[in-house]
Amino acid sequence: MTKSNDTRLSDLTDSELLAELARRRSSKTSGDMTSLELDAEASKRELGELQLGHALNERAAREDNKPTRCPKCGGRARIEEKKRPRTIQTLSGEHTYQRNYFRCHDCRHGFAPVDDELGIPANGTVSLEVEKRILDFGVNDVFDESAQRFSMHYGWSISENLVRRVVDRVADCLESIPEPVLHKALLPEPSTAARLITIGIDGSMLSTTEGWQETKVGVVVRDEHHVVGSCSRRGEVTEARYVTASTVDEIKHRLWHAALVAGVEQAERVVVVSDGAPWIKNIADELFPEAIQVLDWPHVVSHLTDCGKAVLGEGSPWLEHWVRTTTELAWNGKTNDLMKDLRDLLELDDVAARPVRDLLRYLENNRHRIDYDRFRALGIPIGSGVVESAHKHVLQVRMKRAGQHWSPRRARRMARLRAASRTAGPHFASRIRGAVRSRMG
Repeated sequence: MTKSNDTRLSDLTDSELLAELARRRSSKTSGDMTSLELDAEASKRELGELQLGHALNERAAREDNKPTRCPKCGGRARIEEKKRPRTIQTLSGEHTYQRNYFRCHDCRHGFAPVDDELGIPANGTVSLEVEKRILDFGVNDVFDESAQRFSMHYGWSISENLVRRVVDRVADCLESIPEPVLHKALLPEPSTAARLITIGIDGSMLSTTEGWQETKVGVVVRDEHHVVGSCSRRGEVTEARYVTASTVDEIKHRLWHAALVAGVEQAERVVVVSDGAPWIKNIADELFPEAIQVLDWPHVVSHLTDCGKAVLGEGSPWLEHWVRTTTELAWNGKTNDLMKDLRDLLELDDVAARPVRDLLRYLENNRHRIDYDRFRALGIPIGSGVVESAHKHVLQVRMKRAGQHWSPRRARRMARLRAASRTAGPHFASRIRGAVRSRMG
């Protein structure tokens, strides 16, 4: 230190105090780099614990005993208990502070204004910053492994049950928020109209305690966040809105509000890409009647190939020619020529003709969805990669692991948390909590 020995601590700047503290602590440390790093981390925790402890005590000391307004109904609330203690786990350790606890005379709602000022949830034993980190582990890994990984990263242990409780509390918050409010909280509304919005819808089977059940997934992507794939480049989505549901009505409701907040009504063009399932076509017709509907190209190739195998046999030397010829016709928008060639095959015996009739019916039912030559000219996607990818990183990586069997309710809630996480990123819990606080006024 450059100051004289009789300098008072209050005369020193923060940087001077920290520099002196660092010098003293470093003189007492030794060993390899790992030892030095762990000592530095311990110093940070010690300083943080002292700093936060002082801040909490000062906040509690400033609290008065006057009646206040109830945050729930606006009624008059009086102190029910003075200096009620609360213990909370924070990033700098466990802290206990005291604050007044009020009870509303009208609705009987109980609350602590200091908790509200600090942004500490009414329920639970962890701060929002700790909750955010626990939730990041819990929505990305099974609960017991999440607890183990958390302790490795943060130096103190949590239980598997705490991970579960945190996940449940945030899921409760999410379910209390109306869809329009939720989507505005997860991602800000765009300020400009999109040239193109792509919408993908599909279903994925999850193993539950009541058997295999379908979870429906929807994704909404604006063109500025979507690089359409090509033969030489893989497609990429940098930002999207994801929704999940267990019923058709739920996915319609959530998908519509996600698309609405994304600007679907102002977009120059809207495209719905799907595998052609009737329930998906019905949603597209109802919600986005002006949209261009596209049948996923790989699904069409698969149908053409399967028909060729049924007609010629899987080992036929002509199968490769069949696939090449039929896919070229479809790729170049020559649907009429393709269907004419297929009708010529109906002179075959009934066994071979049946798959041809099925393919003709499939192409006819999706005629306006397979105009790939025009779609490519418009620069719109012809593959359902955005929603196929959503299945993997929203559901499968967390919810389709070996041996997992979800209760239907927990599966629905985890799927929604995963969708929110993939939409907003690791700060999604803070945005959900913020939306809840805003609604409460």
